[in-house]
Amino acid sequence: MEDAARRGLVRVLSASLHESRALSFGPREALETALQDHIRILEAIDAGDSHRARRAMERHLNYVESLILASLRDVSQQAKSRV
Repeated sequence: MEDAARRGLVRVLSASLHESRALSFGPREALETALQDHIRILEAIDAGDSHRARRAMERHLNYVESLILASLRDVSQQAKSRV
C-alpha cells in the first residue's frame, strides 16, 4: 500500500472512530490504560512477536469495547431517567 493510501485510510478510520474514542476515554484512568496498551502493542511489534502483539491488541480492543458499552449504558439510563 502506498503512503498516500495509508494516510487516507488512517484519516477515514480516525474520523469514523472519533465518537467511539470520546465514549471510551470518559473515565480518567482509561487514557493511561490505553497508553500502556499501545506501548505493549508497539513493544511486541518491535520485538517481531506477532503472537504477543495480537494478544495485546485483542486485550486493548476488549478493554475499549467494555468502556464504550459502559458509556452507552450510562447514556441510555440518563435518557430513561429524563422521560
